[in-house]
Amino acid sequence: MTSSSIQLKQLGQDFESLPAEAVFQFKERRYDEFLISSERILHINPNNLAALLYKGIAMQEREEYQEAIACFQKVNEQCPFFPHSWFCKGECLLRTGEYDETLNAFKEFTSLNPKKSLGWCFSALTFFLMGKEALSVALLEHAYDEVEDKSQVLLCKGILEEYRGTSSEALISYIQSQMMEKDEKEVTAERIYNLVNESREK
Repeated sequence: MTSSSIQLKQLGQDFESLPAEAVFQFKERRYDEFLISSERILHINPNNLAALLYKGIAMQEREEYQEAIACFQKVNEQCPFFPHSWFCKGECLLRTGEYDETLNAFKEFTSLNPKKSLGWCFSALTFFLMGKEALSVALLEHAYDEVEDKSQVLLCKGILEEYRGTSSEALISYIQSQMMEKDEKEVTAERIYNLVNESREK
């Protein structure tokens, strides 16, 4: 068994060990209650990856980004092969304006999920916010050749092109995106558990 498989197995076991009440609180977005439950869990086992991940997401939803980043970093240190904690960390860093660290986090996510548009699109958004607008669009053009969910890349490119003032190119990207639209679901907190199981089965 590879180190990545061992880490993902541990993450899955940590999810299975979470009390049903805590899982219910998280899924119902009762974050204040969940954070109390998570502290109890982490008091017993400070390295419970599932509790750390969910706590980070709860903090992120409360816009307490530094606390959330600390949680995601702990998950990344113990389970660097789980992509979605890298993405969550990157999203929090993006909101705090720490763009260099944001790009590092999205780079890690994309290296683990190169065929998914999410990391590419958020990296492009980061470059855009850094004032590197041409680079952000160039990255999306490269991503188009790499990813499976191409419509999301086109949609993101359309948004960025619109904000650059090039409305004709934005319109083309939007139309292309709509023509290629499939049943593509973006990563959400509620899907984390299923994503773990999918990763363990590969």
